[in-house]
Amino acid sequence: MSTLSESANPPVPVLADPVERAKSLRSIIEAEADRTNEIGQLSESVVGAIRETELFWMNVPAELGGEDLPMKKRFEVYEEIASYDGSTGWAFMVLAGFVGYSAVGLGESAVQALYGDRNNRALAAGFAAPTGKAVRTEDGYRLSGSYRFGSGTLHADYIAAGAAIEGEESGTLTAFLRRDETKQLGGWDVFGLKGSGSIDYTVEDGLVTADYTFDPANYVPLRGGVGGRMDFVSTAVTYHTAVALGIAKRALQEIVKIADSGRARPPAPKIIDQQRFLHDFASREAYLAAVRALMIENVEGMRAKLEDDEEITDFDRARLRQTAHTAHSVARETVQWAYGWGGTASIRDGSKLGRCLLDIQVAIQHALIDHTNLDDVAPTILDHYRSE
Repeated sequence: MSTLSESANPPVPVLADPVERAKSLRSIIEAEADRTNEIGQLSESVVGAIRETELFWMNVPAELGGEDLPMKKRFEVYEEIASYDGSTGWAFMVLAGFVGYSAVGLGESAVQALYGDRNNRALAAGFAAPTGKAVRTEDGYRLSGSYRFGSGTLHADYIAAGAAIEGEESGTLTAFLRRDETKQLGGWDVFGLKGSGSIDYTVEDGLVTADYTFDPANYVPLRGGVGGRMDFVSTAVTYHTAVALGIAKRALQEIVKIADSGRARPPAPKIIDQQRFLHDFASREAYLAAVRALMIENVEGMRAKLEDDEEITDFDRARLRQTAHTAHSVARETVQWAYGWGGTASIRDGSKLGRCLLDIQVAIQHALIDHTNLDDVAPTILDHYRSE
């Protein structure tokens, strides 16, 4: 367990509800959204504003001075911020996510260095999958690799780099290196989520002690409550789903604004008066609400098991991944539907619906979400029906 000095960490202040703190960011995130997408990363103003809310560290265990939020509350915060701007939501999700992974899973010396002083806490981001190579040393690992899609790394103090351990058939790790131990290359040339700064980077002969690593395939939480005790992949797909649903939520908000403005294509009636629009809006909104509710049900079911010290089953994990993929598909269909009804308002420069459309198309291509995930979980779900 962590031991923190009282001088480094005065009493933890009482913070407002995290979703309310997220809502307080809406004006600055929306005001900076165009700039965020122009420069390909969060603006300094947005990063500073999020720092002030302390939401970057919402997943840090209480014993390290964090909030250790329940998974459902984390989901709500990610969803809310993504509804203001998809790129900001994505980058924030990755940064707060990796802060949580590291604060729960790294060794004692590492978490003290990163989070021991609440007045000078680190940010972390990177790529956890084992695309690099690691060689064991006397007290840690020597690591090299090339990495893509390093969302949030432009703002991180520590960069995560996944690797396969040489000479060990199934050995993997995710190492956390200081920013100056990596080389950032750029390369985020995309049409959606442009402001997430998901750049390429390399690590060349980096040295880390074992305390600065964990195994994402066999993630062992070393501290904190049940909020951080889901397996690594289940946690990641939950976070990603929250962002996708936030983007879809914004698309519905935008089409309601357009409909309420009296938009019409002469000689057709106003879209707010068209039965087809009303029927489809009610249907699309219901699909979105239903898949969101199922995702929350899965998350809460896993939380209840963890609280009761019950085992999370392969079926629990398969159902979560199945729901996450379905939620992304429903989110994309919702955004596409809203974009279509927006007509020429959707295609104007600076259109929020246009940005939602581009952002969701990129979000759904993530390796944790793409169609192969259904292929992966289908056998487990089939077995569930065979056993009943």
